[in-house]
Amino acid sequence: MPWEVHAPGLEELLLRLTHEYGVRRIYVTENGAAYHDTVAPDGTVHNPERTAAHRRR
Repeated sequence: MPWEVHAPGLEELLLRLTHEYGVRRIYVTENGAAYHDTVAPDGTVHNPERTAAHRRR
């Protein structure tokens, strides 16, 4: 999908929740990256776009 990947936005949101609402513990279970995933015949998902986004952090 042509959505922007902006990893610093997650950090900004978490800090805002902490400062404005006093949230002490948050569990992040998904990073929100949306790419066209295809499952290979062996059951793996080769996802170079998502991998590259994580490496850019």
